[in-house]
Amino acid sequence: MGDIKSILLELVANLATIPGIATCKLGIEANMTASDYPIIRVVPTKSSGASTIGRRAVDATIYFGMPIQEFNGLANLYSALFDLERDVVAKVEAGGETFSGKHIDTFMDEDRIAAYKLMACRVRLDG
Repeated sequence: MGDIKSILLELVANLATIPGIATCKLGIEANMTASDYPIIRVVPTKSSGASTIGRRAVDATIYFGMPIQEFNGLANLYSALFDLERDVVAKVEAGGETFSGKHIDTFMDEDRIAAYKLMACRVRLDG
């Protein structure tokens, strides 16, 4: 299995294959623009020992979102976001060559951002 850097980069590469995503990156940059959306951003939050002795694990938050103006009503936008959440969780739980993954939970933005709708999955990746 892999080190933390390899795990995160493989996850980003796997998530980037989800149809319809404009940008998928490691980390959240300060200068994102409308052309970056729909987005996926993988942000590592904690590293620790994995469930197998001698291996590493990383907890991460996967942010994903879409611009509100592209949809006819919030119900349609939520539907698209829940479809995207399903795809993100499937990629995490499918794992890869360097990691196995587990979805922990998903948070919503509670409609706090005017132009975009965001969600975030917390995940654990064992290398």
